[in-house]
Amino acid sequence: MNSVARSLLAAAITSMLAGATLAIERSPEPAPKQLARPEAAASDRFIVKFRDSGQDPRVVAARQRALDQAAAGFGFKVQRLRETAMGADVVKLTRRLGHMETEAFLQRLRANPAVEYAEPDRRMRPAFVPNDPSYQNQWHYFDPVGGIDLPRAWDIGRGNGVVVAVIDTGITSHPDLEAKLVPGYDFIADLATANDGNGRDADPSDPGDWVEENECGDGEEAEDSSWHGTHVAGTVAAHTNNGIGVAGVAPLAKILPVRVLGKCGGWTSDIADAIVWSAGGSVSGVPANANPAEVINLSLGGEGPCGATYQNAINFAVSRGSVVVVAAGNDNTSVENHSPANCGNVIAVASTDLDGTRSSFSNAGAAIDVAAPGGGGTTGSGAQVGIASTANDGTTTPGAPAYYYYQGTSMATPHVAGVVAMMQALSPRSPAEVESILKQTAKAVPPFDCPGGCGAGKINAYAALRGVQGFLPARPIETLRNGIPVQVPAGSQGSWIRYAIPNISRGMNISFKLQYGTGNADLYVKFGSPPTLTDYDCKSSGPTNTETCKFEEMQEGNYYVYVHGASAHSGARLLVSHYARVFLNRDDYIIPDQGGGSVQSPILVLRRTGMASPRTLVRVEISHSYSGDLTLDLIGPSGRVFPLQQNQGGSTPHIIKKFWVDASSETANGTWYLRVRDDGPADTGHINQWHLRN
Repeated sequence: MNSVARSLLAAAITSMLAGATLAIERSPEPAPKQLARPEAAASDRFIVKFRDSGQDPRVVAARQRALDQAAAGFGFKVQRLRETAMGADVVKLTRRLGHMETEAFLQRLRANPAVEYAEPDRRMRPAFVPNDPSYQNQWHYFDPVGGIDLPRAWDIGRGNGVVVAVIDTGITSHPDLEAKLVPGYDFIADLATANDGNGRDADPSDPGDWVEENECGDGEEAEDSSWHGTHVAGTVAAHTNNGIGVAGVAPLAKILPVRVLGKCGGWTSDIADAIVWSAGGSVSGVPANANPAEVINLSLGGEGPCGATYQNAINFAVSRGSVVVVAAGNDNTSVENHSPANCGNVIAVASTDLDGTRSSFSNAGAAIDVAAPGGGGTTGSGAQVGIASTANDGTTTPGAPAYYYYQGTSMATPHVAGVVAMMQALSPRSPAEVESILKQTAKAVPPFDCPGGCGAGKINAYAALRGVQGFLPARPIETLRNGIPVQVPAGSQGSWIRYAIPNISRGMNISFKLQYGTGNADLYVKFGSPPTLTDYDCKSSGPTNTETCKFEEMQEGNYYVYVHGASAHSGARLLVSHYARVFLNRDDYIIPDQGGGSVQSPILVLRRTGMASPRTLVRVEISHSYSGDLTLDLIGPSGRVFPLQQNQGGSTPHIIKKFWVDASSETANGTWYLRVRDDGPADTGHINQWHLRN
């Protein structure tokens, strides 16, 4: 297909400024503040707040016993360092704990009724802020609305060693780029398009792509050289913190410059060969690529469907592990008719502006995967807002290095490519997994801010890197119920569908079964925190949707059950079954003051037979200033009331107590309630949790 890629390139350049320094059209933003960030979860210091913070020797001894009990079996001791201004204890362990041990130690502490909260005492450090003088004008990195949260991401990783192919107009000599390049190639075979006096060769230098009036067709205007590839490369990985110019998204990544666009654009046949070669494939007559790219940036395109030439080249690249990132186009229309963004196996990128909304020029539609800053919008003075990056001041042939503002989806795409480079340097993933994490961690752009659709939303660099580390953002989690199957929504390769069993009690023989449907979904289960691809208590990953995880002993707390798409899947069902010995409700219920009525906290008992026990155990944890003001009742499934405590006066705070009840007149199964009423004035309280063993 002889589709011309010039239209995207020309529309991308809407704001070019003359001169070798970066002139700003908008008021300069203040330099970003020093931000603090937490270390990883591993720790040897913790902050523990006990409900009773008195200094009575017996209370202090009880607190130390609680700490020692939580540490039992781990092989370390706990030393109290000091008390915080808010009454919490700072404690230090005799050795540093790993992530899993930290979580286990905290779970033990939090399970103690005497502990109000427990958390790591994290070390904070200033965030990396580069010294490039024009960084302060790169709003697209740090602006809280329009940016991609890049400074915090830099504290996790900066793309060390990852190769990003910039398939574009080639590259010019520039001090912010020269140290970042690996040997590239010029794939333009047509001499008139190449404009460098020869065809394909090992020199990807950009000689300029200026055109005279009507040179690209009747009615076509004259245009100066764009230096488009140089600008895109600078956004991906400009030399950063070197005291000059601008910063790149992935400062430690490498650029593989691949030239395919010249006068009047470029040809699909050349671009497809460049994709294959960039990914490490062989192209007849072209030397092997010694630096295959993990990421391929295509800030180019044209009208038409995705042809077999493009799709085959992209499929090859993806099969070699390369992530292909493509600009959506600048026609303010549907991306479905813009190639190669409408091809499969690519990450299609729309453009957002300073306000975080779709840029007025950007294409949109169902084929968009994510969005990123590409310019657009205006300052208070009415000036256009663009993307600052490396360029050249020559109007035809190369002149002096420069820094210009451009706008377009061409400028949005290298933001995504740079973030992908940082992700792959941190923990290499398949292209499908990379796309899934980008989408899960993106910030949604509402429909009224992106008519036509911006996919999963604007990328967030920090959240994406945290996602690679396994810390995916909290999303709505569907609750599983014992013995009740749920239909699992269809998922794509790399997708996560999340379930949880909250506030489960100790018991036996808990099992999770995934079955039926088509495709291949895997099952991940973890107690206490969500599972990841590398952190789980059970993983079942056969070739179909038939997966099972079983545990003979059931812990008290929350189980997280995640279904991961090993490939696309649909029609699966998930079933959890277990037998509980003790039932628990940890939901917080507010106890209203006198005259406000009572509050009831439910527990559903299942899988029991016969009548309840004559020694039914009720254990309650209630926070209240005057426990003697409270009346407590257990209510059985039939509505029968079993008194636990009548209001008796007194100023003792809180109730942490066991009650024994003869409930043998009630069936064991059904919904039981703890009812609490405040019969005294001037205070309220909370039901923190309660247990039932019947």
